[in-house]
Amino acid sequence: MREHTLRKALQRAAEDPAERPAFYHQLLVAEVVVIGHSDQSAGGPAEVPEGAKLSIENWENADGEKVIPFFTDVAALQHAIEEEKSFLALPARTLFEITAGTTLVLNPRSEYGKEFNAGEIRSLLETGVNSDPESYEAEAGSKVLLGQPAEYPTEMIEALKRFLPRHPNVTAAYLCLMQQSKEASRTLLIGFEGTDLDQVRREAGSVVVDTAPTGQGVDLVEITGEVGGGSLGGYLRDETEPFYARKADGPAPDNAGASGSLLARLFKRGRR
Repeated sequence: MREHTLRKALQRAAEDPAERPAFYHQLLVAEVVVIGHSDQSAGGPAEVPEGAKLSIENWENADGEKVIPFFTDVAALQHAIEEEKSFLALPARTLFEITAGTTLVLNPRSEYGKEFNAGEIRSLLETGVNSDPESYEAEAGSKVLLGQPAEYPTEMIEALKRFLPRHPNVTAAYLCLMQQSKEASRTLLIGFEGTDLDQVRREAGSVVVDTAPTGQGVDLVEITGEVGGGSLGGYLRDETEPFYARKADGPAPDNAGASGSLLARLFKRGRR
């Protein structure tokens, strides 16, 4: 039996943060399975009739909190239960909408699982990724202290280098350390060049959240307009080398290298 494609995407996302935006996109258009029944069907992998009233089973997590388990496919569900139960198949987006405010757990008791809290689900429905990082456009003439980090954020940059080739509208990406005043804390800054970058920044932000050094703030900016005369864009272009530059022939994604970041551990939940 061919392994379910969403389950494969979940495994790739657990092993590589660069794969997570693609997994979230696939999840939002996928059909998933829940334990329960409707008032108009006996359950099973069939479309839930419009207007049906659903009864979905809750479980408790390790902290004793109520969560809703859901599954990529019937095989994952069967792996998680010890007795026969009725089940329903419905679009993941619909499940997220009707259970808003509740924590959901994908493929619990499996090698690869993922817990989604209410905030993550809200962000998924609104933006397509599980977090919506703060970002802004860098303006020419902004007065900030710029330099290079003493400790290079290798995990984050390598993940972004694997992620960015999926977006041919990104022409280059740069890294620097920024301090907006002598009193302010220092943050890493990633500058993107290209066109129509809103969704790219959202998805890149999801990768950054999972791979940035612990406790380190990261800002994402779009390099726009004039980039000379001491501007942020000028510094990035003239004083640094891009850690990513689009090749003329459009590079293929490099999927090498797995991550052991916090979210990877959240994806990899062992059987309880």
